[in-house]
Amino acid sequence: SYLVAVNLTVTRTVDQYLTGSIYENTAMVHLDWSGSNGTMNLYLPDATAAVNVNRSIRFITDNTFETNTRAELLPLSGSGQTIDGGASSYTINKAYEGIMVWSDGIEWFRIQTKAG
Repeated sequence: SYLVAVNLTVTRTVDQYLTGSIYENTAMVHLDWSGSNGTMNLYLPDATAAVNVNRSIRFITDNTFETNTRAELLPLSGSGQTIDGGASSYTINKAYEGIMVWSDGIEWFRIQTKAG
């Protein structure tokens, strides 16, 4: 068994949607920050799509992240979906931070977090 990983370089004020065929089988997203300090939004795929039912996705950062570089992990915009029952984001802003989320086909659950 192995994880299908994707490297994703993120920059401030850029919204990134984890939709489309490139992310369909991704089980791990390695995030690295590029550019000046700021915040970007990282939208989870549609929890109700058949490919995402009972799916786990792991997110990890490298040493390019710090307190002033933030990736806001959010449920899909306008879908009414949640993370742990809420529409608010989970902030990723530390080097070597990790989070794993799981979809039950309705919403996303934070099932594991680690801060470096």
